[in-house]
Amino acid sequence: MTMTIIPEPNNDNAKIGPEIVDIQTEGLSFLALSGESKVQLLPTPWPPQKLPPPNASLLATATKRGLVAAVGPDSLILATTQSVRDAYDGTGPSVGKLKKFEPQIKMLMETRISQLVFTSDETYLVLSAETGGGLAVYDVQSLLDGSQQALFELPTNGEALRCIVPNPSPEKGELIALVTAGGDLMIANLKGREYISSPQGSVFKKCVSCVSWSTKGKQLVAGLGDGTAFQMTPEGEAKAEIPRPPGIDLIDHGKCNLICSTVNWLIE
Repeated sequence: MTMTIIPEPNNDNAKIGPEIVDIQTEGLSFLALSGESKVQLLPTPWPPQKLPPPNASLLATATKRGLVAAVGPDSLILATTQSVRDAYDGTGPSVGKLKKFEPQIKMLMETRISQLVFTSDETYLVLSAETGGGLAVYDVQSLLDGSQQALFELPTNGEALRCIVPNPSPEKGELIALVTAGGDLMIANLKGREYISSPQGSVFKKCVSCVSWSTKGKQLVAGLGDGTAFQMTPEGEAKAEIPRPPGIDLIDHGKCNLICSTVNWLIE
């Protein structure tokens, strides 16, 4: 995979923020679910000799609707979160500590899925294939009503996806950002069934390794393959170029060897 190095941003005012403070607490606890019992969520397990890619996202929840979706090597399941909780405490069939689970909806998949997300408004469920990528967009309510047909599909230039990141604001729930395996950042408007065009076209930024929306979904920041980051609006307007931390230089000039592996926008 070839990436182009972005020129070093000219930002002499960039500073490293303060060290994150460790917080000690004795009041943290977790709700136990039936001891050591486990629930087999998927009807078919992933084969050990052909596991999903490391960047796969195979489990998604819709909190307000109380739904959980998961994909296996040949199927997708959709179930209520309450039924999953009940399965832990139920007396149904089990093998040792592993309890069987029967989801409300099960769909056979003709291809292996590597990305699965609900939009923040919980209107759409979006899937992408492990090979060839693309977006298959399902209407959640139609799935609950018994339909198993995708509402529409969008291509991703034949590339698999590194990630799909929904806009966190329900008011902008139709927007999702996606990064292809080749490092192209695109933004899709699911309500309009199209990609948003920026001044650079449908590809907002190249050499992208990760992406995060602002907490209110008004902007996003893309981590790049040279350790820098780029801040922009969903329309493609540049807002800031964020340099790599001081004291960190490219090991071999001309190569993307300081990839920004993760980026999170904490406060807007």
